[in-house]
Amino acid sequence: MRKAVAGLAILACWAVSLLVPAVDTATSSGANAPTGWDIAMIGWLGPLTGQFGWFANLLLIPAIGLAAGQYGRAPRARLIIGSVMLILALNSALWVDIPLDSGRDEITSYRIGYWLWMAAISSCGLWLVGSGHREAARRAE
Repeated sequence: MRKAVAGLAILACWAVSLLVPAVDTATSSGANAPTGWDIAMIGWLGPLTGQFGWFANLLLIPAIGLAAGQYGRAPRARLIIGSVMLILALNSALWVDIPLDSGRDEITSYRIGYWLWMAAISSCGLWLVGSGHREAARRAE
């Protein structure tokens, strides 16, 4: 039951991050700030500027299922997917601009949507790594 609640909390955090403003930029701030959804729609272009964090969104649902035990124990899969999610979150911490048709729009401040997204991805990654490590130690005994 606790795993299901934790998974739902992470999922709720992620969903809210899509609905609220994510960043202020040099050209848009305040009421015109892009939401997490706006960023998610162009996030697949991130690799063109060295930003790969968007791909953590694709791992989130399977990762929550894996962490909650829906796919068996699989410690190696947990460690690998959790580590990848943490690396992608770290890459997102280095995010400084948004690519646009007219160039790059510099990020001037991070807003609640960004921090909720970082919390969801990081906590899921830590959950997977921690549970994978515990399961691997249990199997080694």
